[in-house]
Amino acid sequence: MSNPFEIIDVRLNNIEKLLDLLVKCPSEPKVCTDIDKKLSRKEAAEYLNVTLPTLDRYRREKRLPSYQTGRTIYFKRSEIDNALAINLKTGRA
Repeated sequence: MSNPFEIIDVRLNNIEKLLDLLVKCPSEPKVCTDIDKKLSRKEAAEYLNVTLPTLDRYRREKRLPSYQTGRTIYFKRSEIDNALAINLKTGRA
């Protein structure tokens, strides 16, 4: 994410997704979107279609942002999507 234009592009894409969701569900936007849903390691691995060791390697290499509360590790779906978009553009997918 060294190129500022990539950062802007990712953020604009997220804004467009959120606006699309708001247009589809104006009365209850929180019900319609799970973009900021927290995913467990298992859920994140399934979402990315990778094994748990691969997910852990991505985490160690800082390719995916993660959070830890005690011994529990979790990921945010929106940040996984951002990382995927950036990695696809840079050829690291």
